[in-house]
Amino acid sequence: MRLACPTCKRPMEAPDGAAGRKVVCPHCGQKILLPTVPAPKPAATNPTVLAAPETLEPTTAVAEVAAVLPPPTAAPAPTVPAVVPVSVVASAPPQVQGRPSVRLAPILLGGGALLAVVLVVALVVVFTRTPSYTPAELVSAYHHGMKGQRVRVTGPIFDVGTMQQGGGVFVRLYTPGQRLQVVALNVTEPNATKPLVRDDVITLAGQVDVRVSFRPGQLMHDGTRTFEEVDMILLINAHIER
Repeated sequence: MRLACPTCKRPMEAPDGAAGRKVVCPHCGQKILLPTVPAPKPAATNPTVLAAPETLEPTTAVAEVAAVLPPPTAAPAPTVPAVVPVSVVASAPPQVQGRPSVRLAPILLGGGALLAVVLVVALVVVFTRTPSYTPAELVSAYHHGMKGQRVRVTGPIFDVGTMQQGGGVFVRLYTPGQRLQVVALNVTEPNATKPLVRDDVITLAGQVDVRVSFRPGQLMHDGTRTFEEVDMILLINAHIER
């Protein structure tokens, strides 16, 4: 029996005794139910009834074709490319093009050194400069630890005279309205250009000696007696700074 496969349209042969049985197309594997009587070439539109797997019986022609064909071979396993170890090399960070980098450490160190020098100079100036007072301020600030300290006192002249002992010149400064005075003993005036006059404002520079208080009627350094209570600071080794 010669017929065409309704699926792949290729010709195939089947034994005449296989009429009414199911065979498998040797070309495409389609299950075909053979007609009971020889029939013309089936059209492509003829329905195809597939046989159940358990009732499938290959024909002699199909068996012959299968014997001629080489047995199927398993598809080769896909080849997996070998993994080649790759070493990672550390690289330097990319340089950013632009302004050159500035090292801050030397700048900070230099600034710190300059600041330290400025502080040292300031401390030297503060602790070595001669403090300045008015007569009232010096009398009020006096304490025993000030003995021998050099100071400057600026104020109006109360009087100028000659000491009874030694004949040295004394100058007394005062604060108007207060009984607080500063007396400089054995005063020198380098480069004197004019006489000392009462109420002229001058500056005396000398060393603090002692603080003394005079009561009314007591003799003072110039041999006169006081008529009121007076507190004063004595300066020694003094000179006049106009």
